[in-house]
Amino acid sequence: MDNPSSFPAVIDSSMRSQFVACPHSFFRRYMQGLQRPGTSVHLHFGSCFADGIAAFRRAFYLDRHPTDIALGIAAAEIIRRWGTAEFTHPTKSLETCLGALEAYVAHYPPATDHLKPLIQDDTIHTEFNFGLPLPIRHPVTDEPLLYAGRFDMLGVLHGTGKAIVDEKTTSQLGDTWGNQWRLRAQFTGYAWGAAEFGHAVDCVVVRGISILKRGFGHAEVIEQRPQWMIAEWKDQLLRDIRRMIATWKDGHWDKSLDSACSSYGGCTFLDLCTSEHPDRWMGDYEVSHYDPLGSVE
Repeated sequence: MDNPSSFPAVIDSSMRSQFVACPHSFFRRYMQGLQRPGTSVHLHFGSCFADGIAAFRRAFYLDRHPTDIALGIAAAEIIRRWGTAEFTHPTKSLETCLGALEAYVAHYPPATDHLKPLIQDDTIHTEFNFGLPLPIRHPVTDEPLLYAGRFDMLGVLHGTGKAIVDEKTTSQLGDTWGNQWRLRAQFTGYAWGAAEFGHAVDCVVVRGISILKRGFGHAEVIEQRPQWMIAEWKDQLLRDIRRMIATWKDGHWDKSLDSACSSYGGCTFLDLCTSEHPDRWMGDYEVSHYDPLGSVE
């Protein structure tokens, strides 16, 4: 397989995760820029919901609007962000996105919520973004590679401890839903990034919102990210990126040929990998290069 002419200048958790699961899938998505045409309803819904929650928090906590006014401002932001997108998904629509916002605020009333946004010097820390240099050089430019992250809020839990906050929309919640976050590198990377900006956090708070046919469900998980875990994560990240570069130089992107091919309903590149002549399927994809600094994980 031919090497692409360039290597990403920025790495994030989604890229690292896909490379670990299947280097070939990483190559197709992040080197060639392939993806199925159209907008994912799940990504669009989650992004609009996150923008709505951020707008609500700014209106309530920073601008001091009452709850009903803040909800109206947030709903208007969701409508604006949703635009003219149309999907046929049975539960994820503009109406249910607005309903999820209202249900979230009702479940976590802002006046009594034990989790509030950190506000410093009239700045509210919602939609926290970062891009930080790593001690690894880009194989072409020789500039430091960057690691990027973006999470929903830097918050204060119970009035004292700083916390990474991330909301996840999902189709269902259950007894084991929270287990998936215990070692999730995405959140460990967020904790590292926040600390690099002077915000050492005590924990990660993940709030799940299930979008059901008849209503909404809620769950909250609080996980720790001690220093030893952050140090282990960073060491593993650097090892994985060095393997990315070595694979890029070698030019052969190994295939998983296992559970990664069928996870989450099946890999989007399954048609390519099950064909003796994958080039014949290339017309089913479009090229859209991923920008970690402008994307939501």
